[in-house]
Amino acid sequence: MKAQLKDGEQLEELAPGLWLIQNKAGYRFSLDAVLLAGFVEGIAGERIFDLGTGSGIIPLLLVRREPDLKVLGLELQENLADQAVRSVAINGLADKINIIRGDLRALRGEWLGNWDKVVANPPFFVSRTGRLSAQTEKAVARHELEGTLEDFVRAASELLRRKGRFLLVHKGDRLSDLLFLFNQYGFSLSRLAFVYPDQNSVSKLMLAEGVLGIKTPLKVLPGVYIRTEEGKYTEQMEALFAGGNLFGAGR
Repeated sequence: MKAQLKDGEQLEELAPGLWLIQNKAGYRFSLDAVLLAGFVEGIAGERIFDLGTGSGIIPLLLVRREPDLKVLGLELQENLADQAVRSVAINGLADKINIIRGDLRALRGEWLGNWDKVVANPPFFVSRTGRLSAQTEKAVARHELEGTLEDFVRAASELLRRKGRFLLVHKGDRLSDLLFLFNQYGFSLSRLAFVYPDQNSVSKLMLAEGVLGIKTPLKVLPGVYIRTEEGKYTEQMEALFAGGNLFGAGR
């Protein structure tokens, strides 16, 4: 299918035969989304809900790894939701991925309790802390202007079936906040991995998974290192870019 691009847009190849519409300037996906997609262990037949899907990169990567998924991506911002819809169409995946414009703080009743997994790459910065971008799409994606961490955890708790899993990427220094919210909304922290720029740097990101409604042992996974001392991507990252999961096969 020929790409229908608008002014200021370009088409990028995420992987052989997998395309994504991106802004030339303004909001663009980051490595955080790629890491999160690799953290999700998709199983054939699962239903997955992506909270704040942006331009749709996570649903596209999930279906690339496991074609037998049904994924719904919810996005508040009109332009990003429109880009995601067109990216799904370009890749011929409308039968597997549904993009809807909407607010995670006002979920539809038919969605509640019906999902195996919920994934999210929430804004990292509380309200107006940090440098606030003058570009609206970037500001909303990076700062808790239209949805707090609690809003994301609450939404996940409402969407998931019992024993369903919520997976997210966030700043490592928000772990205590996340644990508090997991306890408040009925999640048990089940998997945790810290992400490091390289072997000599402190961790700035974490990948976390919670299971809803049951107690489960915590599995602390090996650290994820982005680059080697020479500045090249590590073998783990190269495998991720090639379509693998970060940590072995799906559960």
